[in-house]
Amino acid sequence: MVEPVNFNGKKQIKDANALRRGYSLSVLVGLALFICTGGLFIGFYLEGALGALLGFAAGLILSFLAVYVFQFLIEGISDNVGRIVFIGKKANWTLHEGLQSDLQQIRYAKANERYGEALTKVNQVLKKAPKWPEALFLKAEILWDGFEALEDAKSTLRQIITLPTPPDQYNTWAKEMYKKLSQIRREPS
Repeated sequence: MVEPVNFNGKKQIKDANALRRGYSLSVLVGLALFICTGGLFIGFYLEGALGALLGFAAGLILSFLAVYVFQFLIEGISDNVGRIVFIGKKANWTLHEGLQSDLQQIRYAKANERYGEALTKVNQVLKKAPKWPEALFLKAEILWDGFEALEDAKSTLRQIITLPTPPDQYNTWAKEMYKKLSQIRREPS
């Protein structure tokens, strides 16, 4: 089953930030344990068992301070550098790269049998990129799977097959699907 995704990118950004925080916290917890262990050994070496306990406590306090300082520095510096580097820059995507999230939405709607929504969205994509084999093939699948619109699906597949671009996987798939659909005979109602 296809998992739902927030196609505006906010979920991905939130997940990436959470992952970054998780990594930085795991590093900082390791640092805290190192400092506590160091305090334990130094205290034990200098004063015995009581010194070890005091050294561990001092190491614990010091490590909490270090964790917050390092976390502030790591996150603050990385966020500021990111803002300095990327502010004002527009994504340099191709048309097809920019429309990939739309195709993901279409695939999700199709997988959940929301064919009307999928067809509307794929038509919007095809207005922007009318000769895109991937979108055309998806439209043909939606037309056939959702609406059993045999002639419309075959017409869309013919568009892919007759494209002047070199054959690719969509061209091959379109030929196979066209052959399969051509074997279906509709009786007049």
